[in-house]
Amino acid sequence: MTSDTFEPRTLAGLLDAVVAKDPSRVAVQSPSQTDHLGIGDKNTATSPQSLSWTFSDLRNGSTRLASRLRADGIRRGSRIAALLYNQAEWALLFWTSVRMGCQFVPLDPRVLGQPTVAAHIIRSIDAAAIFVSTSEMARQVDKTLTREGKPLPLSAYLVSSAEYERLPDGWRALESIMVGVETKSFDKSIEETHLEPSDAILILATSGTTALPKLCPHTSITLRSASQVCQPLQLDTESSLCQQLPNFHIYGIFLNLAFWLAGGRLIVPSRSFDPRATLEAMSSNRKVYLPCVPSMLQALRLQLSTAEESQDTRPFAILTGGAVVTSETLAVAKLLQPEMIFAGYGATEAVVTPMHRIDEEREKRTEAGVPVAKVETEQANVRVCQLGSRTPLPRGQVGEIHQGGLGVIQGYLGVGDNENLEFYEENGVRWKAMGDQGYVDSEGHVYVLGRYDDIIIRGGENISPLAIEECLVKIAEIEDAAVVGVPDPVAGEVPVAIVRQRKPGIVPVKRLQAVVANRLGRAFSPTMILDLRADLEQEHFPATATGKIQRKVLKELVLEHVRHLATLKKARLSSDLTKGIMGSWAAVTGLAEEDIDPEAPIETFADSIMLMQFLSEAQAQGWRITREDMAVLDTVRAQAEFIVSQRLGKDKPSVVTVLSR
Repeated sequence: MTSDTFEPRTLAGLLDAVVAKDPSRVAVQSPSQTDHLGIGDKNTATSPQSLSWTFSDLRNGSTRLASRLRADGIRRGSRIAALLYNQAEWALLFWTSVRMGCQFVPLDPRVLGQPTVAAHIIRSIDAAAIFVSTSEMARQVDKTLTREGKPLPLSAYLVSSAEYERLPDGWRALESIMVGVETKSFDKSIEETHLEPSDAILILATSGTTALPKLCPHTSITLRSASQVCQPLQLDTESSLCQQLPNFHIYGIFLNLAFWLAGGRLIVPSRSFDPRATLEAMSSNRKVYLPCVPSMLQALRLQLSTAEESQDTRPFAILTGGAVVTSETLAVAKLLQPEMIFAGYGATEAVVTPMHRIDEEREKRTEAGVPVAKVETEQANVRVCQLGSRTPLPRGQVGEIHQGGLGVIQGYLGVGDNENLEFYEENGVRWKAMGDQGYVDSEGHVYVLGRYDDIIIRGGENISPLAIEECLVKIAEIEDAAVVGVPDPVAGEVPVAIVRQRKPGIVPVKRLQAVVANRLGRAFSPTMILDLRADLEQEHFPATATGKIQRKVLKELVLEHVRHLATLKKARLSSDLTKGIMGSWAAVTGLAEEDIDPEAPIETFADSIMLMQFLSEAQAQGWRITREDMAVLDTVRAQAEFIVSQRLGKDKPSVVTVLSR
């Protein structure tokens, strides 16, 4: 079976089939939580810090909550927003929303700290119900709604325990409507909600790395198709997913669904990523699949190097994705000693490409990088086209990656046709131009080179930041690296590298530039190399929740640093030039330097003959200043600032001028 050959059924029906098959099997396990909602088996003697819900528990609990929400006025098609940490309640809300035929909208809680983005999303989703993890989130939601002139939804709940006493007006604790009421008293008509497979049941926001987030509607069909990309994992009822990915991203959601549909369990080790908690969760379960973005792998490697029970914490398989998979990512993954490593490729708008198992023998034979997929025929659901075209290129040629199939959404919500141009139909197949640069080799392996938006155009030549980054991280002193393009008046753009060193120290700039130049060519050598901590004063690269570097944010940090360097250089040059100009005026006037006031008008200590003598001296010094300029620049200070502005540029200093002596 492929992702495009399954029987169209509603997601609620698929989940009910799993419950009917093995209701007592554990569906969700959260070692750091208690069952404060009273959903689990009350007769099971478990640790107070070990929440465990079976498939039957989830079904009954979601039916109970659905009935309560229906009493609040929530109906089929209503939108249920959730701003949650990684916690078991997310699973309950997902199942409840699916059961009611609602549209579940999981959001990144961090957007509440970004007023413009928060207002845009709140305005766009118009939620009928909203759930948050903390009372502080509730207050932030209230502020956003007030700014937008919107009332609080009737269903506004805090899902976590022990905080409801501090809730703002209008908010309720979820446990207050879930605990102490028998399931049989709830509205059983919830189970009869009619829903079509093509109805939207999940709305996700794009990461918004280059613009405001867009909303992506997923249906039972797109989600079922997305879950099918996990077929190569060969999941079964013994499979466990140690879920540390964000619960508002498609990568984590389709994995959750795939494991549930296989009868497997979801393990939530901690509210936010904690390497120690993740390793403990792996040691307590067998056949654990570990989804990771590159930054998580690095953290787990460091934690594992200090753990005593390293042999007990080996994952069964590592699933990489969420960001470009590099050879360095693969090398770190191997240090965790999994039996298998898989790479994934997709986006919030499209998940159709099966997870690709990394062939270690093939990796030894090529330096092309890490493939993220394998296509068997020219008619596969992944192809490479020339940028701006829909015609496939021959294998081996670099272009834009397109994905097609049932896992592609119909388009963004609430936007004009001009913002949905990357979606198109061809021979009955829905396609999406992904915006990624890549190619398919002669054997059908798909390689991603990076985002087209990130490509640096230097004098008409395309420079791949990823290629430079891969080169830099292979150097022993460099732990991580990122490259951005910054404006240059001659070249258009030049690459600037930001590195994080393994140990504090002076960045060996010339050596790093030489390594890149020798491997990739002089054009790829970074014009400037900055230290993340020492120069930009950042501990971590700005990144999305899935580990993608926010290059727009990083670029602004670099430009701010360049402006700061330009200010310092301007001050130094101005001081040096002021002294030099005073020396020249002293020479032509016969005055001592200390007797010349740099703020005094020139006419107070020099005549017209001395002025011509000074201009001759200025030409000898290489100062580009004319008699007409002197009519305006009537002080030594003004003359110095004028010459400095010529050297550094009046408006936006370039990297080259800042670095020049």
